[in-house]
Amino acid sequence: MPGQDEAEVAASAPLERLAGLCRTPATPARLAAALAAPGDRAAAMAYLDQLVDAGLLVPVPPVGPQEADPLGRLAAWLRAGGESGLAAQVDEVADATRKFGAAGPRERTVLLALLRDRWTALMASAGRPAARGGPGAARAGRGRGGPAPGPCPTASSPPRTTRRCARSPPWPSCTTSGTWCAGPCATGSWPATAGAGSATPSGTSGPRRSRPGRTPSGTRS
Repeated sequence: MPGQDEAEVAASAPLERLAGLCRTPATPARLAAALAAPGDRAAAMAYLDQLVDAGLLVPVPPVGPQEADPLGRLAAWLRAGGESGLAAQVDEVADATRKFGAAGPRERTVLLALLRDRWTALMASAGRPAARGGPGAARAGRGRGGPAPGPCPTASSPPRTTRRCARSPPWPSCTTSGTWCAGPCATGSWPATAGAGSATPSGTSGPRRSRPGRTPSGTRS
């Protein structure tokens, strides 16, 4: 590519063989297995290590930063490497993503849940399971504008007062585990650690401040 360093080496049978193998996705171990018999794998790996040190064999991302269809390109790359199962899961994510743009508000809620489930399944199949309630799940359900509220307090949580209301209904709601969902907030308020955006319960006419010495539910602490 223009602007990148280039190195020239004499053509040899191993290099030509390696160039042909690199036309499809391959790990160093797979390349070594294709280049040498089982008894010579160590020598093949040493040869590949020399090429890596010389900058002649480099890892390449399967999808470029300006790719118009990154999920489609990723699925094709996986199929070329024999990972048809993962490729099918990527296709499912791509299909739900395409539908999201033309969907209405209610359909988008369903598609968000579907995308979350499909991404979770895909990452688990790829050996990188997402943590429950991790940043990916929260990011998918986060509303526009302002800081995201924290998890709703459970019945066993200590009382926590609210501060300022910087949101207007409807707000993104949450479960007691901290993951995002579409249902109403069971307790009606968020903890003060939400920053400037702790809110009044859904259905009230506007912002309000909690009185000192009172819990979010209105009982005296």
